[in-house]
Amino acid sequence: APITIHAIYVVKISNIRAIYVITNLHIPPINVAAALIFKLFMHDVGLLGAMSNLPAKTLLEGSDIFTNFNGSLTEQYVLQELVAANVASNYWTPDTGDAEVDFVIQGGKAVFPLEAKAGTNTKAKSLKVYRDAFKPKKSYRVSLSEWRPGQDVEDVPLYAIESIAAEIDDDNSITFDQL
Repeated sequence: APITIHAIYVVKISNIRAIYVITNLHIPPINVAAALIFKLFMHDVGLLGAMSNLPAKTLLEGSDIFTNFNGSLTEQYVLQELVAANVASNYWTPDTGDAEVDFVIQGGKAVFPLEAKAGTNTKAKSLKVYRDAFKPKKSYRVSLSEWRPGQDVEDVPLYAIESIAAEIDDDNSITFDQL
């Protein structure tokens, strides 16, 4: 138990942000978050790159080795933008642990899944698992792809994440009354 207390203390006093796992949907999602299962993020994508000793040349020119870390940087950027827009977020995984949606965001009394992709390949198997389980009318996928609004899964370019905050108060997803 001492390590748990220290981990929570470090999150509270440092440049680290924690988002907690949820396995079921409730409003607010934090009520069902497992307090000891979380993902850690820096407050800034630049800090993450610096603390990871990521050479700027690798970031600018790309590398096969960089491919895996690129997803982490993308998730970091997305969370940074959600925090700036004052959007509460957690992440979702089923009890079986065989899928993970990067972010579950709350807008009013609705909960929306949001998947972050580093490139233009927007296949999101975990988002499909989530959508099959909870049947939301609206989901988001942010990536380097072009904007594709008006679909069940709305593709939003990474540069336009803040636009999601303006949308999430509508009634296009699972609401408290439907749970």
